Amino acid sequence: MTWINAFDLGFCRVEVFQVATPDAPDYSSILAEGQGADLTILSYSLHIAVSSSGVVTLSNVGGGGIESDLGARIVPGYGLTSFTGARATAPTSCSTSGNATANGSTLDGFTNGDALVDLTAQTPYDRISAQTNTIGSSSVTPVVQFTPEFDVPPPPPPIPDCKELGRVTRSFVSGYTASRRETRRIRRFSKRCVVANFNGAMEVGRTITHVRWDCTSPWSLYMSNPRVESTGRTVAIDVSFNFAGWGGLLATATWDNGEVTNQEFGFTVLDQPLYPGAVYDNANGPYVLEADA
Repeated sequence: MTWINAFDLGFCRVEVFQVATPDAPDYSSILAEGQGADLTILSYSLHIAVSSSGVVTLSNVGGGGIESDLGARIVPGYGLTSFTGARATAPTSCSTSGNATANGSTLDGFTNGDALVDLTAQTPYDRISAQTNTIGSSSVTPVVQFTPEFDVPPPPPPIPDCKELGRVTRSFVSGYTASRRETRRIRRFSKRCVVANFNGAMEVGRTITHVRWDCTSPWSLYMSNPRVESTGRTVAIDVSFNFAGWGGLLATATWDNGEVTNQEFGFTVLDQPLYPGAVYDNANGPYVLEADA
């Protein structure tokens, strides 16, 4: 597994709570690496800090004895919840003992800086925390210190470039006829990759940075997986040809210099004769799909 520090995933919400009431944080704020904040719980003054390497430290500024009742929780920002594992690593300077949790499931207890690891208790993880349960003296510093880490699933492999034969679902965009429509007839149940090759309409060195696919009839043409192909000069989308009828597709490509060009397709979906195995997908597809290179 490749562990990624929570703060390398972006801003995180840092919460401080009392062990007796872990779901009612006494402090909650968005922090990034290198940031910190002062807070007061009961009559104790504390400081929560995130180091430049993403280590979270909750330390006493004034008062003693509360170290046995506090915890800190990290919730990654931006709605990131597709984690396959979570762990908190307690640095060796943490002279205390306690527990860490992921989504409320207790990880291994720690003493004097043992690593806290849980790979399989729950999936997905959306938060991890560490808390102190016992202390070695009346003035332990730091109160809580840990490095929050998540194992994030690798991105899916890229969809390979389409190798469409013929011109039924492939267009070579013209640099001289900007309004050309590719008009085609196709049988129901076909699932094909529709390709617009802009190579002949682009000057040498230009690439496509973004594509938008529009569809007039998503009940006939069910779009999915829009993409800019590896050449940077061709765009593609997967289409399931469903209900009979006519549907238009429009590929709008944005170039790296800001220019915008498009290519239109018109498909007539045929279901005559209607064979016994005919099954319709009653769900409509999207009207618009977009993708960046």
